[in-house]
Amino acid sequence: MLDLGSQRITKALNESGEIHFAEVPQKFLHQKIELLPQVEGFQRIEKEWPQIIAASKTIYHALQPVKSIEIVKGMVVDRNGNPLANVDIILEGGKASAKSDAQGLFSLNIKTNPGETFRLSARKTNKVGYNDYITIPKNKTLIIKFEK
Repeated sequence: MLDLGSQRITKALNESGEIHFAEVPQKFLHQKIELLPQVEGFQRIEKEWPQIIAASKTIYHALQPVKSIEIVKGMVVDRNGNPLANVDIILEGGKASAKSDAQGLFSLNIKTNPGETFRLSARKTNKVGYNDYITIPKNKTLIIKFEK
C-alpha cells in the first residue's frame, strides 16, 4: 500500500518483485514516500526506506521472510538407539540450548523458519558426540545420534 496522505493506492508485487504505480499524481514524483508492505509472511528490508518515486513510477520492493519462534523438539539417542539423558544441545552462536531429559527428549525455541540450517552440537560431560549442520525440519522433530 502506498500512503500519499490524502490517497492510498494498493498494488500487488509482480513476479520480479516490482510495483508499478501508474496512477501516482505528478506532484509525488521524485518525493520520498512510505510504502507499507502487506505480504503475509514477509517484511521489508529496512535499509531501503523511505524511497523516492522515479519518473518510471516503478518501485522495487525488497522483502525478506519474517522469522518466527519455532519450537523444535527432538531426542538424543546412543549408537544403539537408546535414549540419552543430560546431553547439552547447543545451536551455534548461543541461538538456543537445551538439555535432554531422562527419556532423551529436548525442546529448543529457535527464531527461524523451517528449512533454515544451523550448526548443532551435543555434549555430555565435556565430550562432543554430535557436531554438524542441521536443517530445521518442517515437522520440527530431530533425532540426534550421539556417537561418542
